[in-house]
Amino acid sequence: MILVIGKHGQLAQAFKDQVSTKLKPIEFLDHNECDLSSPEQISSVIKHKKPSIVINCGAYTNVEKAEVEPETCYEINEKGVEALAIACSEESSTLIHFSTDYVFSGQKNSAYEEGDETSPLNVYGKSKILGEKAILRIANQQNLNGAIFRTSWLYYETGHNFLRTMLKLSQTQDQLQVVSDQIGTPTYCGDLSRWVLESLPTLKSRPMDLFHLSHLGQTSWFGFAEYIFELSKNPIALLPVTTQDFPTKAKRPSFSVLDKSKFQQTFPHIPLSQWQLGVKRCLKKLSL
Repeated sequence: MILVIGKHGQLAQAFKDQVSTKLKPIEFLDHNECDLSSPEQISSVIKHKKPSIVINCGAYTNVEKAEVEPETCYEINEKGVEALAIACSEESSTLIHFSTDYVFSGQKNSAYEEGDETSPLNVYGKSKILGEKAILRIANQQNLNGAIFRTSWLYYETGHNFLRTMLKLSQTQDQLQVVSDQIGTPTYCGDLSRWVLESLPTLKSRPMDLFHLSHLGQTSWFGFAEYIFELSKNPIALLPVTTQDFPTKAKRPSFSVLDKSKFQQTFPHIPLSQWQLGVKRCLKKLSL
């Protein structure tokens, strides 16, 4: 059985949309059924259900709010993930976990590789790297198969994300200011979930490993917005602004493009696509 944690998030929804009923049994759990801030509940759920694979889509993801309630963020993204890794190792469950490009400082001028030094600028990024380290530490101490996938700029046709926010704002505003000096790679959850599912047969027999996985190419938030409105034929005026013009509680890396070479070499049968194709697929689903 495959167990997906974080039922109501956009990534879990993407997995739900990908999986046909003909596939092996799959169950989706929400916050009440598997609370990542409760190590006791996590352990109990994994022991009771004994899944062959656990896909953890649950996380504390509010980057701004994490700056004012760091304890809760660490409780879920570090301690909860640690408890999940322990439970999976005890039940010999393969663990699939998702991390973020925000573990990097953004000072590099070329795409980040898995082995590059991490130096997160915000609480969210710090909590995610501690979660990664907890999984890898447990995997080194005990038997634990699976993968950690660092990804970036997630969006889907449901949930709270940049693409949906832009479309919603454009309904009531004539122009929008969008940051143009943060560079990364938008990643469509529909494609990410498919790539991960296609990698599962290999990952089940591989010791825990770390991969970068997002679409190919790079752009700014401004470029992302520009392409969204170009495809949706929305005439809204976009104004590029700098990060300094748009102050936030949490600092963001100015450059966080991920190098996907390791994934491509490990899974040559899974072709990745350019970020623009993901936007096209998402807008098509939204009938735009």
